[in-house]
Amino acid sequence: MLPDSDFTNSKYTGQSTKAAYWMILLGTICAALALVTGILKNNYTFCVSTLFAVAGSLLLLIGASIWTVVVNKTQIINDFPLTTRSAGEIPLGITMSSGPAIPLLWGAFAALLLSVVPYMIS
Repeated sequence: MLPDSDFTNSKYTGQSTKAAYWMILLGTICAALALVTGILKNNYTFCVSTLFAVAGSLLLLIGASIWTVVVNKTQIINDFPLTTRSAGEIPLGITMSSGPAIPLLWGAFAALLLSVVPYMIS
């Protein structure tokens, strides 16, 4: 079957992706709240929107980092052959790739981080 490897069905992958999910969700909610409070023109609301933007940036940074590590760690499954007695080694047939999600997530982090400066100036 699968050759000796460190790729197993472990709690590490599941717990890490759950943590990344919640960080990304909370970061997105903070970004939306920063947008809503930034529309109102008041010094107090600009301060609140700055705090939401900073918190959202931090949460997106943590979520993007965890998600990137998990995807890169699980991509080792792409190189595993399936060993059979009759056919020898054949490709496993599982392909793991990040797709456009990780670059979009890092772009969202960068955009939210850059939005902190105008909020602070106002």
